[in-house]
Amino acid sequence: TGADLGFSRKDIAFNLSQAGIIARDERYTKNVTDHWKIVTDSSLVPSAAGDLPFELVSPILCSEAGVAAARKAILTLSKMGIYTNKSAGLHLHIDGAYFSLQEMKNLTNNWLMCESAIEACVPPQRRAERNRFAKSNRSAFGKSSSKQRFLRISEAQTFRHLRHICNPDNSKYWKLNLCTLDNASPTVEFRLAGGSDEPRFLEFYIRFIIAFCTASKTKAIPYSVNSNDTLTSRDEVNLLLELLSSYRKVCDMYLSKVAEMGGVEINPWRCFTCNKTFDRSRQLLQHRKDSQRCFRRSDRSSR
Repeated sequence: TGADLGFSRKDIAFNLSQAGIIARDERYTKNVTDHWKIVTDSSLVPSAAGDLPFELVSPILCSEAGVAAARKAILTLSKMGIYTNKSAGLHLHIDGAYFSLQEMKNLTNNWLMCESAIEACVPPQRRAERNRFAKSNRSAFGKSSSKQRFLRISEAQTFRHLRHICNPDNSKYWKLNLCTLDNASPTVEFRLAGGSDEPRFLEFYIRFIIAFCTASKTKAIPYSVNSNDTLTSRDEVNLLLELLSSYRKVCDMYLSKVAEMGGVEINPWRCFTCNKTFDRSRQLLQHRKDSQRCFRRSDRSSR
């Protein structure tokens, strides 16, 4: 937001606190607190002279109350006229203490198998290697095949070993960052998305990442589905939807966001339940909304 509008970081913290989001201006700190923090971030680029860049850091959020608090915080900032630009990032941390090593291997493998499909729900400037603060994890494996990536991940004997495989330069600047597993309070960090002042996108992203992590605890996509490394972006979308098939609303939100971002330029689109194909992602989204039969399986196990 612009300093010429009369705002300071303390003003922003005050307005958030007045709305029930207890916040403090703490400059730059990595301390985990029980309140929201307004901190500086040197990577943020002002949109105009007089802008006041800052990073908003939440305390540990849990359950629906956490989603509601995040939504309320963004709404409060939007009402103040505060916005994000392309230099901002949305970094989501998921508690890593509840993952076994095998479950973390599953998560890493699934991310690598579906990275292009996952990227389809964010703007082009956040995809592939276009942002130096959120590099593609596939690039860490060079020209390795899906099978070679899978086998390297399987060989990891410790979380640290897995981190070195997935983030080989010991840098946090990867879309899937495992370096935070070494923290006192271990987390898995997802740096894919850009900063957003839209509550709907924030809610979608939180639910999508949580669903992805939860599904990955019990399922690893086998490399055999891509034994010849010929998967298209459309194929990856189908794999991702199958992985998340128990999360109907998340799948709907994902397809809606992909359509909003322009879709995946590979046809046809396939319903992972009835195998009916469509020319466009928007048609598949409408089909999923209209067809109750396609959700009988997922409705029984929806979460």
